[in-house]
Amino acid sequence: MRMMTETKDRMMDRCVSVLQKEDCCWVCERWREVRFAYTPGVSGPESDQVFVFTSIDDFEKGTKMTLQSGGVMVAHILCPAGSLRYVFQAGAEVLSSQTAPVNYQLATAEKVTREDIPAVRKQWEEKCLADGAAEPLEWNPQLENCKQFLRVEVTDVNTATVKPRDEGDPIAKIIKPRKAGSDRDEPPEHWEVSRSLFAPYHQDDLDIINKCFEADWRQSGVQMLVEDCEDRMQLKELLREHYAEIKLLFTAFCSLPRTQDAPFGIGLMEYTELLIRHHVLHDDLRLNDADAHFIAAAHVPEKVAETWDPRNVSAVGGSLCRHMFLQLLVRLAEARFARSFGGERMSHCEAMKKLLNRHMMSQMRDYVQAIRWRSDVLHTEKVEMVLQKHAKSLVIVFEGFGHKGANGKHYMEPRDWFDFLDTLEVMVSGDASQNRWDRVWLWRLSAMTHVDELTTCDHMQLRLVEFLEALARAVVLVEATIDPPPNLKPDDPIRDPAARFARHEPSFQVENYAKLLDGLLSGPGFKKALEEVKNRSK
Repeated sequence: MRMMTETKDRMMDRCVSVLQKEDCCWVCERWREVRFAYTPGVSGPESDQVFVFTSIDDFEKGTKMTLQSGGVMVAHILCPAGSLRYVFQAGAEVLSSQTAPVNYQLATAEKVTREDIPAVRKQWEEKCLADGAAEPLEWNPQLENCKQFLRVEVTDVNTATVKPRDEGDPIAKIIKPRKAGSDRDEPPEHWEVSRSLFAPYHQDDLDIINKCFEADWRQSGVQMLVEDCEDRMQLKELLREHYAEIKLLFTAFCSLPRTQDAPFGIGLMEYTELLIRHHVLHDDLRLNDADAHFIAAAHVPEKVAETWDPRNVSAVGGSLCRHMFLQLLVRLAEARFARSFGGERMSHCEAMKKLLNRHMMSQMRDYVQAIRWRSDVLHTEKVEMVLQKHAKSLVIVFEGFGHKGANGKHYMEPRDWFDFLDTLEVMVSGDASQNRWDRVWLWRLSAMTHVDELTTCDHMQLRLVEFLEALARAVVLVEATIDPPPNLKPDDPIRDPAARFARHEPSFQVENYAKLLDGLLSGPGFKKALEEVKNRSK
């Protein structure tokens, strides 16, 4: 929110020195006191000097945070009602918190002027020496080169919506106007997801689902398969209506080729399982015919592939990307149902209705149940208490097995995720292809949705909040193997990880699941992973 336009004295106290309109009044306009919290080693890097910057003054001046009970750094700021953006400076780094809602990848980067503290000056000295200087150049924050060094850009920012202060409420409880900072704190009385380790997670909504569908429809080539314009438009709207379920179905059968450097997709093994599990095969659609449709849908013209990120091209032909799955369903529907009766041929739209209603939606209860587990079990106070208990160790493991990007953000790639699970000794025995399928399903279901899975590889990078969910879900699959649901027949096991997950009832009881999670994080496998990180850092 940019209500502010000019300032007279940048050295005044942060809570009143705002770039504001002349007629702006934080009393009359019912500004609200907002609490900002940062846990060193969990929200971001460890540091004894942390500042919070907000969009109130275009990130020009940081407010120093003070250490409170529980090792949490806190600051209180009076903020206008509306949308608020903020970031933190921990030492020399400026970044969004991993324990607050995040807006990822802003269209235009925000510029932040860091506070001039010893950590920044040390970074300046290191830069001078790295650039070949015999000794560090003079540090003078008034010089232009030093001013430029203090300015950094961020593409991820934390977000909040500030409500107007209620009539009759005190203007502020903690801070005092025109007096800098406060050592007091009043932590929130009630637990909320928006203040938890799960806060940065973006659940799918209609907007992201619609964007994904439009992207996949353009790439799918379905337009070339359906000649009749009216039939094509009706088919498009039918697929749009069911796209959330189709996307979930794709995730359920997504795996990884033998090489861990290839992108995720549906391979022939998982495809065959899908055909059998959903009873798609028939006299009109035999397995060899279904395989032919798989190969046709997986084909990508060379000119099209040239527009993709090269890393997304490596598995072309051997597995299906998300948009290819859309084309494959159209092909299967046409082959299975669009037969001629007395000279009349069923439309592609009607054939697709039959395929979806009779087959593809038949197991959807399991897939939806696996999704609902996130809000019903994972995103609860009891489970977060377990994760908070091990939070610093979890961050150490995540960063130790993963990478640090140019923007300062840590992430895991598929190979890192597999290495971590190997060290944890989770999903290491038995059928290797089944283990790959299970591991990829954990990743795909836990990862936030990316519209573009072709020209970038962002969907192949796991953030901390996604890693926490994938690991939490792994507990359920492990327990489902040890204690399989009673309705599964030993001679007819269900290989689909989503179904095995959804049918493990003990993991849908919050208190019971919290104990299972704590058992894993306190166990020898996780301790072994911590030791591996220590060895890697030597």
